[in-house]
Amino acid sequence: MTFMQVTQTVADYTARTSFAVYASYTVMFTRRRMRMQRRMMITRRRATRCPATQASMNGRVPSKSVVAAI
Repeated sequence: MTFMQVTQTVADYTARTSFAVYASYTVMFTRRRMRMQRRMMITRRRATRCPATQASMNGRVPSKSVVAAI
């Protein structure tokens, strides 16, 4: 193999491996972010369902009706 062929092969290999690493990292990152978002959505939904947590989220003191609902 000539020097040019060697450099070409090395460049090809590095490009391929770096792309694979980048792709796997991106997939991992996006998956983690999706999972975090889903968890946030679930907690938010649960908070809106329960009146006490809804009141606390809005910063209000739960009224007598809310306490009665619980």
